[in-house]
Amino acid sequence: MRRAGWIVGFAGVVALALASWSAAPLMTRGLRVAGSNYWIDGGLAIKRRAADARHPAVLLLGGSSVHVGLSARRLDQAYGLPAVNVGQHAGLGRAYILDYGAALVRPGDVVVLSLEYSLWGRETSSSTRNLYVLAHDPGYLLRRSPLDGLALLASVPPDDWFRLYVAYRHPDVWPPVAGYQPASIDAWGDETATDHPAPGHAELPALSDPVGQYALDEQAVADVIAFVRRVERAGGRVVIAFPGILRRHLAVDVNAGFLAHLTARLSDAGVRLIDRPEEAVFDAPCLYDYAYHPLRPCAVARTDRLAAALQAAAVRPF
Repeated sequence: MRRAGWIVGFAGVVALALASWSAAPLMTRGLRVAGSNYWIDGGLAIKRRAADARHPAVLLLGGSSVHVGLSARRLDQAYGLPAVNVGQHAGLGRAYILDYGAALVRPGDVVVLSLEYSLWGRETSSSTRNLYVLAHDPGYLLRRSPLDGLALLASVPPDDWFRLYVAYRHPDVWPPVAGYQPASIDAWGDETATDHPAPGHAELPALSDPVGQYALDEQAVADVIAFVRRVERAGGRVVIAFPGILRRHLAVDVNAGFLAHLTARLSDAGVRLIDRPEEAVFDAPCLYDYAYHPLRPCAVARTDRLAAALQAAAVRPF
């Protein structure tokens, strides 16, 4: 009995230590954890304020292919469509992007959902998501089902927990990184730092990286259908636009099966697509710094094509 009690006591101490180790990162809310979180958190705050000020509106939702590659200001000023760019970082993951996007919807809004192609695949643990959720939005764990919340926590690797713990003890260890900053996001949620090619444009990895081969996961389709239904319950509508991407990275010949499967599954589910993948691509002279990031003039041209597609489909906020 004494030995059993000692074992139980020791197990309790270990459990308390593990709980303390795990809980400490959840108290890092607002800290500049791992550099890019500063940009994500500041950017989302700007975008939420912009969305709150414009309803009904067109909400452009996705990862950085939307943040950098589309212009809500252009839709507003050139086409009379009140719009907000609520795209952020694809590293936040499909589930998180859909969750924060749905929370912004008000009656009459139109969500243009444009997910990076990788987000249609099987969702995996991402340091960007892990660090952001645990440092800035632990409430997301409670907005998920208990099993989903536990699965997310279980997927966080030890090095992410360690980075969060160090940030908790030493808040200034990871200052904001150079590059994208909240200050370069305008009142429409658009990125304004992409007017000119990034330094070393000719050597950018995106110009020589291997072509992506994408796969469709049925859970991704289910997540998007659930998102559409949630938006509809809030009084909004959803249309799908394909993401802007460097032409060689779409590789239509390599990904023809994936694109056909994706289009068919969404159509079968009654989710409305308003353009085609090849209409969203851009060429190397348009590249800013990443395969999904065009220069701003090219993002405006892509937005013009999106506006034409919205008009042809008679889609506008009401």
